[in-house]
Amino acid sequence: GGAMAFMCRFIPQLRTNLGDRVRVLPDEGAVPTMPGWKWLHTPGHSPGHVSLYHVEDGTLLAGDAFATVDLDSLPDILTQHPQLARPPSPFTCDWQAARESARDLARLEPRQIGCGHGKPVFGPDIAARLQIFADHFPMPARGRYAVEPARTDAQGVESLPPAPSDPLPRIVATIGIAALTGLLFAAMANRVRNWDREV
Repeated sequence: GGAMAFMCRFIPQLRTNLGDRVRVLPDEGAVPTMPGWKWLHTPGHSPGHVSLYHVEDGTLLAGDAFATVDLDSLPDILTQHPQLARPPSPFTCDWQAARESARDLARLEPRQIGCGHGKPVFGPDIAARLQIFADHFPMPARGRYAVEPARTDAQGVESLPPAPSDPLPRIVATIGIAALTGLLFAAMANRVRNWDREV
């Protein structure tokens, strides 16, 4: 549910082959060509999702492990009101893993946070706010992955839970029937008025 789920039906399904630009990260957590940074495996949004952390200044680049804007709220998307929020609902395939990743990132006690969605957040209370968010991680009540995660392996997707029904066709049909009924009643009322005039 939510604004992002509704809008994603209008986004074209594009795929990009990154080819040889993708490199395997070293096991020890170092980030090549980025001294002082380490990577952390933060699955949930996707199986191989990673976040980056700069230990010296406490900068966390969380990617889509969580967001700093509520992507389920159209007003918040439009205003970009900064807040800690769960990752994009229609694109997060394992909510239990997402919650654990948020808890792992909260243990870092970052001083500033940048995410894939929303403005960067910082301040003396940001570590405490992230801990509260992680402790009360907002799991979705419904959606394709709310109850059962996607199953993946190194080769990709093994299985997906069934897709939920899409209410939009029923809504459009109901609006169409209501509009047609209104037009028919208007035409009948106009015919009755014309008949009264003729009689």
